[in-house]
Amino acid sequence: MKRKEIVLILGAVLLFWLGMYTIVLAKYEIIETRIVAHLEIDRTAPIGKVTYSKEEATKENVVVRIKTNEAIMPIEGWHKIEDTLWEKEYTENTKETIRIQDLSGNEAEIPIIISNIDREGPEIKVKKVYNSNVEYPKFANQDTTLKIWLQIEDTSDIKDSLQEEEIKIWIENKRIEIKQIQIEQARNKQEIEIVLKDIKEEGNLRIEIDKESIVDELGNANKDYLWNSGICIDNTSPIAKVEQKIIENGRVQIKLSTNETVRRIEGWEGNEKQYSKIFDNNISYELPVQDLAGNIAKVKIEIKNATSIILRYASHNSEIGWTFGYGNYDIAGLKAIKQKRQLRTEALAFSIEGNVEPDFLQVRAYVHTYWGEGSEAICQETKQKYVYGFNPSETTWKSMATEEKLAHLADKRDYFILGGTGVNWRGLADAQGNNPLPDVIAVQHLYGISGIAFKLKDTSTYSIVYQIYVEEIGWLAPCKNEEFACYRKDKPISGIRVALVPNSELEYIWNEWKQDTGEKIE
Repeated sequence: MKRKEIVLILGAVLLFWLGMYTIVLAKYEIIETRIVAHLEIDRTAPIGKVTYSKEEATKENVVVRIKTNEAIMPIEGWHKIEDTLWEKEYTENTKETIRIQDLSGNEAEIPIIISNIDREGPEIKVKKVYNSNVEYPKFANQDTTLKIWLQIEDTSDIKDSLQEEEIKIWIENKRIEIKQIQIEQARNKQEIEIVLKDIKEEGNLRIEIDKESIVDELGNANKDYLWNSGICIDNTSPIAKVEQKIIENGRVQIKLSTNETVRRIEGWEGNEKQYSKIFDNNISYELPVQDLAGNIAKVKIEIKNATSIILRYASHNSEIGWTFGYGNYDIAGLKAIKQKRQLRTEALAFSIEGNVEPDFLQVRAYVHTYWGEGSEAICQETKQKYVYGFNPSETTWKSMATEEKLAHLADKRDYFILGGTGVNWRGLADAQGNNPLPDVIAVQHLYGISGIAFKLKDTSTYSIVYQIYVEEIGWLAPCKNEEFACYRKDKPISGIRVALVPNSELEYIWNEWKQDTGEKIE
């Protein structure tokens, strides 16, 4: 092969290899039998500077120009003024990135940001809503506090801001009062906090703002604004219907139906408008039923025919004697309290039967006697001795299982007894035959049960709740499950009520009895 041909082939290969990596600007000379290439290699990206025809707020279009440091390839959608100057007219606010390319193929990205075109009035929107009924935020009542945050924004400065009277709050077709409002004003933003509470009306909540209530510096005004909150204002308590029937094993089933969806009832089966519960024992209390808006209806649960578990108690009061037939919630000693407030509870008797063990219910009491510490008194009915202090003792609990022989009282039922009867008789001596009771002491009724505690063998399903009544004081705060109920050890009680309660219902009875604290029976 001739030398001239070899040189040409090598030159072609060299050009091909260089072309794989860059575009080469070259000039060739043929000198005798050689080719000489003068190469200029460009790997530097072009530089572009952006300018805008308008930088302040404007209603007009904005013309954008890109000035580069070298000639560039055409940009799609842009107008060429010269090789290094390109422009485009924008009709709306834009944020984008333009890619430019020089003649060697090097690329650069140019950001374009236009945010000052303003042909619209201030924008109104609800930024945030707070409902104090956090569990059901689509419902509210007169006890609910609603907070609504409005945000007004504009590209240009807001000239005429929104005033309180221009904000219309509607419940259905009635405008309601704004309880509190706070307005924060910035250059092109306004934030408004609206507080609504004590709403007496009922229906859906909405906000309206008339057009042209807010104007920016360019004269643009807002459009009509309507926001349907989706929040229903409901001030009507639910209506509940209760049905009960005796089912197997002496239990009672309660069925509860409501006219609207109510919140979940703890310990009950069902949902929305239908609930049910099975009770083993008699009980009396008010069940609060709450709708989604927070309105509460008190539903009386009164069970008298359950026999699966039966708690009975009797009371012996001064000058009255025994009264019987008490069960859950009943006030033992009520007759004595109404007849003469000074009459004390001398003795209490308890019985529990049914689907429980004999020692399921256990009781201990503190008995105060006139003769003082270390003395003994004798129950005239049972001939049982009881001492000043805890009976039988502070660490011993009485139950149906602890007694060798249960007391068979006048209602023909078996009970275990705490305290003693007939101890206040005039002239009665103590167990040793000493210190006969003077008339002046007898009329003061200084003896009787002054403190008592109850407990259950098993509290996994039930609790025992009790409350004592003391002359001049009224009801003390309720106690439960081994707590010692006592006003003062030398101040015997006049009445008591006891309830065996499913744990799911404990809070209801506890709160109900607690409201009676300090109240006196008339």
